[in-house]
Amino acid sequence: MENLCNITDIQRFSLHDGPGIRTTVFFLGCPMRCIWCHNPETQRVFPQIYLDSQRCVKCGGCVFECPGNCHSITEEENKHIFNSDKCIRCGKCADICGSGALSFCGKTVSVGYIMDIVLRDRAFYGKNGGITLSGGEPSLQYEAANALLLASRENDINTSIETCGYYLDKIDLSLCDHILFDIKAFSPKKHIEYTGKGNERILQNLKNASVKYADRITLRSVIIKDINDTEETVLNLKELALKHGIKKTELLKFHPYGSSKAENIGRAENNIFGSERVPTEEQLIKLKSLL
Repeated sequence: MENLCNITDIQRFSLHDGPGIRTTVFFLGCPMRCIWCHNPETQRVFPQIYLDSQRCVKCGGCVFECPGNCHSITEEENKHIFNSDKCIRCGKCADICGSGALSFCGKTVSVGYIMDIVLRDRAFYGKNGGITLSGGEPSLQYEAANALLLASRENDINTSIETCGYYLDKIDLSLCDHILFDIKAFSPKKHIEYTGKGNERILQNLKNASVKYADRITLRSVIIKDINDTEETVLNLKELALKHGIKKTELLKFHPYGSSKAENIGRAENNIFGSERVPTEEQLIKLKSLL
C-alpha cells in the first residue's frame, strides 16, 4: 500500500527553501505552537476550514449551517468572525458557501502524486535544485517523508528538509542532502514559553545528527524584533554550530503573514505577532556580521 500524507500545498519553483530552484512540499502537523509561526495553517495534522475574508459576502449561511456555532457576523463592523475551537470539520459551512470564501485547507495525497510533480519539475533544478520537505514539521509524518526522500534519491533528485528537530530521529538522514535545522530558543524555559515544548529532545537530535551529517546541516534562527534581535542570540547560534562541527548558519527575517493566516483558520489568538516585530534591514545586517 502506497504511503499517504496530509499536506497544504506543493509550491513549485521555490527559491527560498534550500539551494537552487526547488519544489517545496508543505506537510501538515507540527509538535510546536510557536507564537510567531509563519505557517499556522500547517500546525494541525489534518485538513481544516479556511476563511478567505476577501471573498466573504456576509450572507450568514455558514452561521445557520454550522453545528458548532463557529461562525458569526458582527453587526457594527459587518465582519465575519471564525473561531475553530468547536469545529468538527464536517464541511457544512464550506458546502453552503456560494462565494467560495470557506474551503478546506489541506488534502491527503500519495507519495506517487507528489513525485509526479517533482519529476515534471526536474528539468528546472539544474545542479543545485530539487525537492524540499517543509511544513509544519515533515518528520511528524515520518513514514511518508522517508518514502518521499527515498523516491527522490532513487530518481537522482537533490533533497532538503526544513525541520524544528523534534522528531528528526525518525528521518533517514542519509537520504537528505540538506538539513535546514531551525533553532527557536536556546534555554529550555524560553523554548517552552515561545513554542510550548522544551528543547532537550531537539538538542539531542541535533547532536546525534551532527555526528555523521554536520556538513549537511544549516543552523537557522528567525530574528524577531524585541524578542531575540540581540548579539546574544547570534553568538549562541554560532557557539552551538561550532560545538557540533556545523559550518553553515543563517539568520532569517521574521515576517508577519502568519497572523492573518491564523485569523483565517479561526485561531487568531494563537499568533499575536504583527508587523511591529519585523526587524529592520540594518538590524539584520549588523547581526549577520557576527556570524
